[in-house]
Amino acid sequence: MGVHNRDYMRAGDGRHAFWAPGRATWWIIGVNAVLWFVYASAANSRGNPFEPNAVAVFIHGQLLLHTSDVFASGKVWQLFTAIWFHAPEYVGHVFWNMLLLFFFGRTVEAHLGSRRYWWLYIGGGLASTVIGTGYAYLTGNHGVALGASGAVYAVLTWLAFREPHRTILLFFVLPVPLWVLVGVFMVGSEVVNVAVLRLESLSSVAHLAGAAWGWLFYARFARYAAVKAKGPGAWLAKKRREREAAQEERGREEAGVVKADVDRLLAKISDEGIEALTEEEKAFLQEASKRYK
Repeated sequence: MGVHNRDYMRAGDGRHAFWAPGRATWWIIGVNAVLWFVYASAANSRGNPFEPNAVAVFIHGQLLLHTSDVFASGKVWQLFTAIWFHAPEYVGHVFWNMLLLFFFGRTVEAHLGSRRYWWLYIGGGLASTVIGTGYAYLTGNHGVALGASGAVYAVLTWLAFREPHRTILLFFVLPVPLWVLVGVFMVGSEVVNVAVLRLESLSSVAHLAGAAWGWLFYARFARYAAVKAKGPGAWLAKKRREREAAQEERGREEAGVVKADVDRLLAKISDEGIEALTEEEKAFLQEASKRYK
């Protein structure tokens, strides 16, 4: 049975299904944004972040990850719920995570299909909380952890392995390959934090765990072809394929024109000798021999 006949590869019409391709990224962004707004509003309800109301106290005590007692207290659900909350006092925490997901998550979802994309995202988040908690127990470097960064690292790492030379604008200005953004500026900086500087090592280990999950997921599913999908991510992937196909077609047309001109000049040499060629024609033949040898 071919891989496209298997249940998890079937996209369906996508009109009513929760799993419809293209929807998962929007669900994730929406849920994270709403939960941040609820937590931030509750934490600052009295105009003072040090006097939160009961909702913020509940979120902090029950839903964020307290690495020192998550197992002793039996609150193992924190390993999952913590990946849906972000720092209430800093909108940049949720903004940058969701912005990266907006730019890259939709393309990954178009490649994987929504169901496997959920596995990638949730798996990256759980890898970050579980490995981060284990690291905290080993080193005694406990803390309160929250955020979707581990899951976002997993998504970007997967795409960096799938499309390493995809060009992105670093700081919206400098064009660099995706592997440089992920491998150097993201993963590389976290390795330096843990191994050299020892700065915020708990969060850095959690981020690296998410990236490791992204690599493992790529190793497991790289052999599958892209899933036919709908939604913004599918549209972006389709436009990229169309652009690449157009570039290939232009290359073939250009090669055909060059070949015709080369054949004409070779026929001229055969009939009249090489002395009959102008300097421009000779230069053209030399350039063509370099490009198409």
